[in-house]
Amino acid sequence: MAGPFQDVAFSTPIGVTSAPFKSTHGYHIILSEGRKN
Repeated sequence: MAGPFQDVAFSTPIGVTSAPFKSTHGYHIILSEGRKN
């Protein structure tokens, strides 16, 4: 994971859907369901 994906994925609390964000590949949202170490 790199760039905006990493920033948004790790700043979104578990159980929450991120706000839409733009990357070089278009617009995205992330649903944070949990984290693995």
